[in-house]
Amino acid sequence: MNQSPRPKPWLPYILWTMFAFILLITLYLSFQSGPATKALEKPLVTQVTGTLKNTPTQEQILTITYYLRQAGRAILFFALGFTGSWAIILTFRKVTTKIRILSTASMLFVIAFFTEFMKLFIEGRHYSFPQCLEGFFFGMLGYLCIGMILYLTAHHKDRIKKNAGAEA
Repeated sequence: MNQSPRPKPWLPYILWTMFAFILLITLYLSFQSGPATKALEKPLVTQVTGTLKNTPTQEQILTITYYLRQAGRAILFFALGFTGSWAIILTFRKVTTKIRILSTASMLFVIAFFTEFMKLFIEGRHYSFPQCLEGFFFGMLGYLCIGMILYLTAHHKDRIKKNAGAEA
């Protein structure tokens, strides 16, 4: 990726702080017991099901709860991938792109695996490798998004400079 202009010196610190905050939220939600998770999600599920015309069955409520959890996991891991990748890109600018991608992928996989694996030891929770892979996938999607944004931004700035130079 071509990132010729230097970012603001404070931006990596803010990104690492955001990444750490999102990671703490992810860990907090992942390490709750089954009953605590149900208590936390009940108000949201009640609010969602309260907007339906017909009263949903218990099976429909469980399905809605499942999809809300999956959406929450997707959003958190996307945000982890987005902020963590951007922080890595800005912090380790002199490192090759290949190493940055590998380090980002490794970091995201370790977080996804750890948060899922630890559920083996938490009452009322279960381990699911497919959910681990989903978290990793959404984290890498965050990486791809910020990578494309930075690449297109740099490409656009280069194009503006070339056009300005051609007009002069």
